[in-house]
Amino acid sequence: MIAGRAGLGCRRAQSSITDGLSRPTGSARCLVVEICVNHGSGTSRDAFAGILAGVKAHGYLPPSTGGNEVAYLSAIVAARDAVLRTWGVYQVDGRSSIARRS
Repeated sequence: MIAGRAGLGCRRAQSSITDGLSRPTGSARCLVVEICVNHGSGTSRDAFAGILAGVKAHGYLPPSTGGNEVAYLSAIVAARDAVLRTWGVYQVDGRSSIARRS
């Protein structure tokens, strides 16, 4: 369990993603928690909220607002991968690859 303010931010972030999905799978929930934990719940470009804002700015909307669920989740994974590449820690066989196969 994630404690304190970070936990609250991550729970809000998780709700912002999974509430709009038709069936929030374990993979989708895991992806959201993993991004939030590793990138933080802040608003900087490489934090969870920043990644989501970038995805939406590129026209990928959550299903709750009429967007395509698969495209939305794929865009989140791609945006996260871009951050990891910028940081120099992207792994071809890392968690993003697992998320894409799920």
